[in-house]
Amino acid sequence: MSPEEIKAIRLDAGLSRAEFARLLEVSPQSVSLWERGGCSVNTINEKKILNTAKKIKDKRILENVEKLGTILDALADDVAGRGVLKMELSWINGQEVLGDE
Repeated sequence: MSPEEIKAIRLDAGLSRAEFARLLEVSPQSVSLWERGGCSVNTINEKKILNTAKKIKDKRILENVEKLGTILDALADDVAGRGVLKMELSWINGQEVLGDE
């Protein structure tokens, strides 16, 4: 695993070196050395890095699925005649909605 890949995984996760180190159960100095190419990552820590990256991706996917569910619920409510989506879209467009006239 290259130093660039390690740093990209950490940055993609939005983590500081200290936060990333805590997740990997290593010192922040180790993360810094890996990212600068000062030493190579052993197999155990490489697996930890890859597992951490997968967990972060999975969490993001779950969050996006939940957001999509909320949008679909609003759409279903609108289709059912409640006008929820219409009101939200009107508000976004800066139009005032007083009701279905």
